[in-house]
Amino acid sequence: MPVITVFAVAPSSDLPRSRVWWTRLLGREPDRVPMPSDVEWHFPGGGGLQLVDDAAHAGAGSVTLGVDDIEGELAAIRGRGLEVPDAQTVPSGQFRIAMLNDPDGNTVVLAQTLAN
Repeated sequence: MPVITVFAVAPSSDLPRSRVWWTRLLGREPDRVPMPSDVEWHFPGGGGLQLVDDAAHAGAGSVTLGVDDIEGELAAIRGRGLEVPDAQTVPSGQFRIAMLNDPDGNTVVLAQTLAN
């Protein structure tokens, strides 16, 4: 099966509210709104994020966003008005991560790979 792309999905109980939060987190409007119940962001390195209207599953999603400069990204996100935690280095020493939750409780992890 040759996979062309992969989308992470964040289910939402209130799509307009969640769209505002994710737009602040990502620093830009969605790239596509394929239907009223779905907005999408596409990423230059591949893949994307779908924010979907799905109250029954809201809060059960998990999204990991790989970044090159976690400290810089956290500062930028704070500058856009979101509260985010400080980054922590995981016990293996291979990554720095910051874990937060969107308005529905979906887990969002920002992760930076550290050089070995």
